[in-house]
Amino acid sequence: MFPEQALSAVETQLEAVSAALIAGDPVALQGCTEQLRQGAIALAQAMDGQSGPLGAGLQQRLAKVQSALSAQREGVLRLSAITDRQVAVVLPPAPGATTYGAGLGSSSGAAAARIYRGAS
Repeated sequence: MFPEQALSAVETQLEAVSAALIAGDPVALQGCTEQLRQGAIALAQAMDGQSGPLGAGLQQRLAKVQSALSAQREGVLRLSAITDRQVAVVLPPAPGATTYGAGLGSSSGAAAARIYRGAS
């Protein structure tokens, strides 16, 4: 496959991912992102087979794809943060559940780790 054809496929899939994100359809989003991933792999392979410099038009299209991917990534991260907050409201954390701190096998008056005991 030529780089231009592979890039066109990636651009098409990128638009499909954008549409799925806007529609809020997780099933369509999962399918589109998998196709985008496959298209990106095909583009990388086509670029490996490329001999000589890229044309200015191809470089501009690659820059647009990079910009669009960055914007989509940021949008997904924001959506994830919003979803995490909404879930925390509906399902608050269990009492006594800690991410960092006293876990199983530690006492309430936990001492410093052995490597730090001699430092004080």
